[in-house]
This record gives sequence, C-alpha cells and structure tokens, in this order.
Amino acid sequence: MKQNKSSKRTVTQRLRPSQFIPIWNAQHTNAVTQITLAVFNRLEISDISSYFQKLIYPIWICSISGAFFGGYFYGFWGALSGLGIGMTAPALLIWLAVIVSYSALLIAVFLASGALVFNAVLWIFGR
Repeated sequence: MKQNKSSKRTVTQRLRPSQFIPIWNAQHTNAVTQITLAVFNRLEISDISSYFQKLIYPIWICSISGAFFGGYFYGFWGALSGLGIGMTAPALLIWLAVIVSYSALLIAVFLASGALVFNAVLWIFGR
C-alpha cells in the first residue's frame, strides 16, 4: 500500500480588510457602552428612579408625543406602545448620540490617516 504524501505548500496568512479598516467589532461596542455609562454617571443617573427624576421633562415630552402619534395611527395599542417607548426615548437618544459621535471619530481618524499617507506619497514622489 502506498502512503499519501502531505502537501508541501506553505500556508500564508491572507491579509484581511478588518485588520486595517475600522469596522465595528466587540471592542467598539464595549467602548460605546463604557462611554454611555460615563455619560449617565456624569448626569448622576445610576438607577431607574434617578433616571425618572433627572430626565422627567424629556420623558414627559417623549411619552406624550409617542402616545399621541401611536394612538392616532394605531389606536389604543399604539398609544400604549408609544407611551412605553416614549419612557425609554431619552436614554435611547443619549446612546444614539454617543454611538454617532464615536462612529464619526472613527471615520475622521481613518480619513485623516489616509490623507496623511496620500500627502506623504505626493511628497516622496513629487508632484
């Protein structure tokens, strides 16, 4: 019986785009979560009761408008859903502001580094 020879090809590691392009991963999610918690701590919001005490006016505005528009378009159950969603809307807006600003920062850093590389190439090879 003849033995099969193993392949002598060397395995090369392929360059993955995620190694140099800033795509969203677990570290970004953790960073946004930590920043959001820091914002809540800065607003002195540590639990649900302090959330309702500190953000009472935005909660009222979001709850009333959510109940109104939910009731207008979907009836009674829409009003209840809009009321519930309106209670969490200020927290969601804070989280959304953090995630948008963090994403904008990532894009700005990526574009600035690309511009730096482009200018370095122009400087080295001349115009």
